Amino acid sequence: MDESRLELARSWHLGPSPETRVMAATSIALIRTMEAFQREALSMFRLVSDADISFNEVVVLHVVAMHDRPKDAASIARILDRSDVSNVLYNLRKLSSLGLVEKAKDGAATIFRVTESGRELAHRYAAVRRRVLLDTWKGQPRALEGLVEVTFTLRHMTGVYDAQTRELASLDPGQFPSSDAAEPAVSGARRRQRR
Repeated sequence: MDESRLELARSWHLGPSPETRVMAATSIALIRTMEAFQREALSMFRLVSDADISFNEVVVLHVVAMHDRPKDAASIARILDRSDVSNVLYNLRKLSSLGLVEKAKDGAATIFRVTESGRELAHRYAAVRRRVLLDTWKGQPRALEGLVEVTFTLRHMTGVYDAQTRELASLDPGQFPSSDAAEPAVSGARRRQRR
């Protein structure tokens, strides 16, 4: 395995072996990418609006506007692979208070759709994004092809992380070493009995 292209902290607790070093470097790269993406998205939004909203609210606005079709909060959360529907509802309330989305009823379900102001804002954002992205990637067709591969890799990684989360939920914390000793964690009473 060629690790030479990766920035690796060889003594880091998350990377004691070559394989775990690569995984740790990937984790840091994902975190840095997400942080940079959030800064970029908020910078773009601030070019088209002076509304004080968070990155999650920018994303939720675009998902509500997607395909120009109303959606309920659970569908929005599924599209974004979020498990915190209550926070999605908070994002929607904030967007609604700014006049960018509105609540409606579809039978018994509550759905959300973009207002005319929200649609206009989303389209202005998209225009800025197109211009900036096209300028950035102009003359780099191979880089764009590489993004297709990155997208498939990230989708695969999402599935892997989701599967690991399900597996972690079924594990017993007692079978792993505690933070202060290399032995399984046990209750205070059982620890005292062994002394």
